Formats: sequence, C-alpha cells, structure tokens
Amino acid sequence: MLELALYDPHIINFSESAKEFVVANMAKYINYNYVHFTGGKNGLGNYPGSILTPFEIVYSENRPFVNKEANDSDELFTRHWGKAYIRLPNGELISVHSAHLWPFNKEKKDGEIRLAEIDEILKSIDYDLKHNVKSVLLQGDLNHAPDTPEYKKYIDGGMLDTFDKAGVKDNLNTVNSIKLTRRIDYIFAKGKIQNQVSDHRVLFEGNFRTNNDDPMSYALSDHLPVLMEFEI
Repeated sequence: MLELALYDPHIINFSESAKEFVVANMAKYINYNYVHFTGGKNGLGNYPGSILTPFEIVYSENRPFVNKEANDSDELFTRHWGKAYIRLPNGELISVHSAHLWPFNKEKKDGEIRLAEIDEILKSIDYDLKHNVKSVLLQGDLNHAPDTPEYKKYIDGGMLDTFDKAGVKDNLNTVNSIKLTRRIDYIFAKGKIQNQVSDHRVLFEGNFRTNNDDPMSYALSDHLPVLMEFEI
C-alpha cells in the first residue's frame, strides 16, 4: 500500500486479492472504503478481488449476472467478478467492475469460457448504463492478449481500451514484472468516462518491478499495475 500511495490512487483494484481481513486492515490504514469479492460460485475460489477507494461505495455485488440463473454455472468466473457503485466528488455514480477471467492459454475450451464470461460482463455493464450510472470501468487480469477474439468482443461491445484514448503506443505489456512478454491486464471504459481519460500507463518502476542487476531485488507482484487518470 505504501508503494501505491505514492501515486495517490482514488480507485484501487486487486485482481488476485489478499483475504478480506487483510484488505480491511489495508483500507483502515489509509482510511479508504473497500469491497471484497469472493471467488467462484460458492465463494470458495482462490482468486478473490477487491476495490478500495476514499469515495463512498453506494452498492456492491458479487457475480452481478443480469440473468441470475447464469450464476449457477460452475465454469464461469471461477476466479472472481464483482462490481461497485462509487460516488465521485461531483456527486455522479460510477460503476467499477473487477474481474479475473479464466486462465490464459490457447486451448479452445478455455477461450470459449473467457468469451462466455465477457458476454456476461457486457450484459451487466449495459444494465448499469441503462439503469443507474453514466460511466463504467472494467479493470482486471483478463487473461488474454489484444490479438484475440476476447479483446475484439469488448471493442464490438462498445468498450474503450483506455490505452488507446490516452494515445499510448509503447510499453504496454503487463507480465511479468521481471521480463515483460505480454499484455493481459486492462482497464476498459464505457459511457461518459470514455471522453474523460487523460493518461494511462504501466508502472514498470519502483517496487513493482524486479531489478535484475540486484540479487536482493523483488517485485510486489508478477503483474505490473495499470494506472489510468480521468478528469471529473
């Protein structure tokens, strides 16, 4: 948290979160609110998620399927998926989705599971925009590269890759923190906020990366944080 605090973040998303009591202690330490999303259908997965923010969390939901019957699936969102409605300082609500999709590899079935997960996320995002908010963010470890059908599905669904809005062309890879080889972590936006993105970068710096010239060096995660700035 001390390393993140250097950037004064107002919405923090953990895709592979610590347990809730740890997140609660972190939030208390920096005087933030938080919500914790359990993994898997029965909350027994090993990859929970969390959102922390100094702003008011008005509402949160774990596995926010529009079609509640889909929540019975044993295949979808074995890691986690959740959302929180956050009230910004200007009074507007923003919906923030935290997701960790099915693992990255090239098996056909695995791609099909991710595509099915993305379908459900897009339905939930559209529901948010039609009923409760003007802006939605999707953040997380989405476990696919940009040259995949999964990525195209977001774009076809009207989502903005905020890297593109910020005009970022270089240093896009997010894993791993020792040697960057691919990009699987994203922040997507839809709604009003698409026109408010001002910056976006991968934090290959500080304690988020490993210095290969220092045998005592270590990184806080095998993934690099993705930082987005938007104007209210």
